[in-house]
Amino acid sequence: MLRTLSFREWTPSARASRVIAAAALVLAALPSLTRAQAPPTYYNSVDNSTPASLRATLHEVIDDHARFPYTSGGTDTWDILELADEDPNNSSNILDVYRNASYAKQGGGNSNYDREHTWPSSYGFPDDNSSNMPFTDAHQLRLCNSSYNSSRGNKPFKTSSIAGSERVTEMNNGKGGGVGVYPGQSNWTSGSGPSGIWETWIGRRGDVARSLFYLDVRYEGGLHGLTGVSEPDLILTDNVALISASNTGSNEPVAYMGLVSVLYQWHLQDPVDADEQARNDVIFGFQGNRNPFVDHPEWADCLFGPSCSIDMIPPAAPTGLVATGQAGAVDLDWDDNSEPDIFGYRVQRSTSMGGPYTDISGLVAVSDYLDSAVIPGTTYYYVISASDTSGNPSNISGEDSATPLMGVAAAALPWINELHYDNASTDVGEFIEVAGRTGLDLGGWKLELYNGSGGAMYDSRLLSGVIANQGDCFGAISFDFGQIQNGGPDGIALVDPMGSVIEFLSYEGSFIAADGSAVGLTSTDIGVAEDFTTVAGTSLQLGGSGHEGGDFFWQASQLETPDAVNLGQSYTNPAWVDLGFGLAGITGEPLLVGCGSLDAGLGAALSLTNARPFSTAFVVGGLSQLNAPLKGGTLVPNFSPGVVKGFPTNASGAFLIDTLWPAGVPSGADVYFQYWVLDAAGPVGFSASNALRGTTP
Repeated sequence: MLRTLSFREWTPSARASRVIAAAALVLAALPSLTRAQAPPTYYNSVDNSTPASLRATLHEVIDDHARFPYTSGGTDTWDILELADEDPNNSSNILDVYRNASYAKQGGGNSNYDREHTWPSSYGFPDDNSSNMPFTDAHQLRLCNSSYNSSRGNKPFKTSSIAGSERVTEMNNGKGGGVGVYPGQSNWTSGSGPSGIWETWIGRRGDVARSLFYLDVRYEGGLHGLTGVSEPDLILTDNVALISASNTGSNEPVAYMGLVSVLYQWHLQDPVDADEQARNDVIFGFQGNRNPFVDHPEWADCLFGPSCSIDMIPPAAPTGLVATGQAGAVDLDWDDNSEPDIFGYRVQRSTSMGGPYTDISGLVAVSDYLDSAVIPGTTYYYVISASDTSGNPSNISGEDSATPLMGVAAAALPWINELHYDNASTDVGEFIEVAGRTGLDLGGWKLELYNGSGGAMYDSRLLSGVIANQGDCFGAISFDFGQIQNGGPDGIALVDPMGSVIEFLSYEGSFIAADGSAVGLTSTDIGVAEDFTTVAGTSLQLGGSGHEGGDFFWQASQLETPDAVNLGQSYTNPAWVDLGFGLAGITGEPLLVGCGSLDAGLGAALSLTNARPFSTAFVVGGLSQLNAPLKGGTLVPNFSPGVVKGFPTNASGAFLIDTLWPAGVPSGADVYFQYWVLDAAGPVGFSASNALRGTTP
C-alpha cells in the first residue's frame, strides 16, 4: 500500500458533476429514488498499471464527496441508510448487518436498530462536527441491531473460534440462520477493545471488508477539496499496537484499523452480490462517490492481496531513539532502518509514559525531527514507527522522553493576562490581553482560538505592538475579537514567532488540540469561567505578585482592565541601580534595563535597546566591578564568578533575555551586568551599554 505524499489536483467539472448529481437525487422524493449506476466514464482516469498508481488515481476519483449530517431535521444518514440497507423483500423494512433481521423503518431513536461504524469512530474520528468526513460516510455506516452493535463495540475484525461467544443470525433474503456450529452463519466475538475479536458472519464479511478497503483509499490525510477542512489518514494494518494507539478519544490525523489480512480473506470468502451493488448505487446517489471495490473487486486483490505482488511484510521497528530537550523544542534522533524500501518515519508523542500517542509529524523522510510545538517545562514521551513503500507500518520503537527548556529568554516570555468571552444578553467587548516585559515587540506573535468540541482551531490573529512600561518594567496590550466561543470547553494558544506554543489555556474544561500550532497538546483549564449571567464590562484576570506568567493565579470575573495592570495584580522589580559608563556606537549608546526579580541561582531579566541591529550582544556579569581604560573608563563587571554569552539583536537593535546565573549566589548579594555589542561601523568595532547593579532577594 503505497502512501503517496503529494499535493493533489482536482478537475472542477468532475467534482461539480458528482455533487450536483447527489444534490439532484436528494431533492427528489425519497420513496421514488431511482437506483443509479456508475457513469460510463467514472473510472476512466484510474491507472492500474502499478499498485501505487492504482491507489493514487482511485483516491482522486472517490475523495471530496458530499457530506450529509449524522442526525438533522433534513436529509441525514438515517435517510440514506434506510434506503441503502432496505430489505429487498420488503421496501418498508431494513435488513441489519450483523443479525440479518428485518425491522420496520422507524428512523432515529428506535429500540431495534442503530448505526454501526464498521471502522469504529473511536479509532481516529470520535468527535462529530461539520468537518468530520469519515464519521458520517455512508459507505462505512450500516444499520445494525442495537444489541449486536453494542456487542461488537470497537473490536477489530479478527478470526475467532468455537470458544468465542456466538451471535446468531436470522434467516432472511436466503441467508443466515442456524446455531451452534463454528463459524456457520453466526457472528463470533470475545474480549473487548483493541485486543478483542469480532468475526462477522459469512453473509456480510465481504461487505464489511470492502467498506474498510474503501476507507483506507478514500482517506489519505490532507484537505477536503471543496471545504478545505483537514481529513485523517486511515490505514488498515495487522499491527494491534497501532490500532490500540489510535484509540485516544480525540480526532487524529492518522489512525489504524484491521486486521487487514483477515479482511482480505473475508473479501475472497464473500464475493460482491446484487444487494451490495444496489447499496453502492444508493449511496452514490447522495454522496456522489462510489466504493470502487464493489464495482471492481479485483482492485482489492491488487491493493490488499497478492495479485499485484504487493509487499505485505512490515519494516522493523526503529531503534536508537534519543530525545533531547532544547530551548523551546525537543530534538529527536534515531537510527536509520536498514530495509531498502523504507519510505519514511512517523513521530508520535504523548504527555504520559506509555501513551496513548498522537502522530505529530506526518511521514518524514529522514531519521531526525525537531518538535517545536511544545510547552517549556512539560515532559513529553516519544516513539517512532517506520513505513515502507508499500505502506506497511512497523511496530513502534522504544520510548524516550525529554523536557523542553525555558531557554535563555524564559522570563522575557509574555503570557495571557486577561480574558472576556461571555456575558448577559448579546456578547460585547470580547478581548484577550497579553502581558510581558517592557519593550517586548509582539510583532510575529499570534493568538489561536480552539473549539474544545473536536479540538479544531477556529480563529487566529497575528499580534502587533510594543509593550509599554505600566509599572516596574511590565505592561500589557489587549486585542479585541469579534466573537470568542463560549460553549465550553474552548481554548487559547499563545504562539511565538517561531511557531512554538508558549501557553495553551482553556476555560470550562480541558481538551487536546486537533490541529493548529497546538496540535496534540492538552490545554490547561484556568479554573474560572464566565456565563450568560456575567455582567458586561467585566473579565477574568490574573492576580497576585510576580514577574512571569506562572507567578500569578486566575481570578473570577471582576471589572475589566484592558491595557492596564489587573485588579489584585502587582509586578515585582527589585531596585536596579544604573551605574552609567556606556560607550556609544554608530546607533548611539546601548541602554541596559533590569526588569523583574533577580533570583539567586536562576538569573537576571534584562533588556537591551539602541544597539546595532542584527549584531551580537555579549552580556558579562560578576559579583564585583572594576573600571577598565576603555575610551575614558567604561565600567566592566569582574568575572568572579561571571557569565559571558552572545545573543543576536533584532531589527530594532534590541533584545530581551534571561541571563542564567551560576548557582550558589547568596541572598543579599550585589551583582553587576553590562552588554558589549559588536559594531563594525563603530569607532572601535564595538559599543558598550551602561552597567547595572542589582541585589538578590
